[in-house]
Amino acid sequence: MMKILLIDDLALRGWKQVLEKAVTQIPIEIVENIEKAREKLKEKYDLIFLDMRLGGADHKNASHVEDFGGFKLLKEIKSDFRNTNFSTPIILITASNKIWNIDKFKEYGADFYYIKEHPNYVYSKEYSMENLYQLQDNFKKCIDINKNRSKIWELCNKIINRIEQHAYFKDKDNRYTNVKERIIDKIKLGYYYLFKKSTEIEQKILLANNESIAFVVFWSILEEIVKGYTDINESWDGKYDRKPNWKFRNRKYFIEEGRNQTYDDDKDYSELVNLSSQVHGLLSCYISDKQKQKEIRENFVEINKYRNQIDYIHSSVRSIFTQKLIDPKQTEECFEKNEEVLHFIISILENCQ
Repeated sequence: MMKILLIDDLALRGWKQVLEKAVTQIPIEIVENIEKAREKLKEKYDLIFLDMRLGGADHKNASHVEDFGGFKLLKEIKSDFRNTNFSTPIILITASNKIWNIDKFKEYGADFYYIKEHPNYVYSKEYSMENLYQLQDNFKKCIDINKNRSKIWELCNKIINRIEQHAYFKDKDNRYTNVKERIIDKIKLGYYYLFKKSTEIEQKILLANNESIAFVVFWSILEEIVKGYTDINESWDGKYDRKPNWKFRNRKYFIEEGRNQTYDDDKDYSELVNLSSQVHGLLSCYISDKQKQKEIRENFVEINKYRNQIDYIHSSVRSIFTQKLIDPKQTEECFEKNEEVLHFIISILENCQ
């Protein structure tokens, strides 16, 4: 069953019952003050209803949105990507119709809002019904949002945790520390684009395709992964120009005197090596189990094949003459590919020790 939390000092004065009967159709947990909310938020929830004002001080003394208890809690939830409920959808509930206050909550990560109505100040029956319908609709949207967002957030955090625990990225050499920080930054950036809400104008007129942009960002993490596994001093000079050798940190050569040790060809690999070859080299030099290497390599081939079909990166002659730049079917598939590339990064970190 879904775990839903209502944070509201008036939760037991009718709001818990209203939400359960008119919106969630299932029991919800409640807390009535900030201190108890902080304890509850150590658990993972599927949805949070968050009141703007919490307690008498908020109602009597607070005049700026930053002073409201609900806003303080929201900032704490969103202060760190790894916080337990960072990805949890949040619906702001408030008796205030001041749009600048609502906008401030949305800027800090609230997904939707609902304006409470007092029986003595009902605008009209039509307004009340539309207000309720919107809340019910936004609740359904939050259910879908949570499924995708939590899944990707968990994969992203798994990568961050493994990177921070990996011996290669604990190296005192600042260059490897920089690689680690870039990976973490790209994880957050890819997550942002994947779940960025585009306006109708951005989608229909400007052809926004955030799923593809997110894929490109997540894919590019492989550049940092390979470099983190590489012996920098053996592979580049002081100006970061390539040497004839490319040596991994397990002392195995990917490139030796210009020859690719993982390919059987006569090409000169002294300078330029594309990312696909780098990843294949990493798998060959680190995974001794041939069957496991084959499985991971096949996954990479499929993901790389998809990358080459994205017009943002590679425009083939065929696509230029026959396909639109933005294909709705491709957008839907792209979300799955984002998930796949994150799983692939995890498989490298798990198997390349």
